[in-house]
Amino acid sequence: MSPVAAPWATTREVRAPAATLPTLVRLDHVVVFAVCAALLVVHRAEVQWGWFAALFAAIDLVGYLPGALVVRARGRAPGWAYHLYNAAHGAPFALALALGYCAATGGPGWALLALPLHLCADRGLLGNGFKDTRGAF
Repeated sequence: MSPVAAPWATTREVRAPAATLPTLVRLDHVVVFAVCAALLVVHRAEVQWGWFAALFAAIDLVGYLPGALVVRARGRAPGWAYHLYNAAHGAPFALALALGYCAATGGPGWALLALPLHLCADRGLLGNGFKDTRGAF
C-alpha cells in the first residue's frame, strides 16, 4: 500500500543549500549589531562609557583571555578553556552581567548595549560561534 501524500506536498522538494544557513545566522547577528550600534550612536550622550567598556571587555576577560594565555604558554587549550569561552559568550552570562550592572547602578542604562554588540560582533561580523573542543581555540 503506498502512502497518501499530503495535499500541500509536492513531487519535488525544494531546499536551500546548507551553506546558506550559517550565512543566515551571521546576517541575523549583523542586523542586531546594526540596530544596537544605531541606538548607541543616538544615545551616546547618555551612555556611561566606563561601564560600557567594562561590560564589553568582561565577556573576553572571562571567556577568552584565560584560554588564550594557556594556548600561548602550552600551545594547546585544555577542555575547560573551551567551556569557559562558550559559557562567557552565551546569553546566561550576558544576563548575569546585565543584572550586576543594574544592581550596581540602580537600573538599566544604555551601557548595556555593550553586551549584544560584543556577542553580535563576534557571531555576525567575525563569524565566531561557540567553540568545539575538537577545533582550534
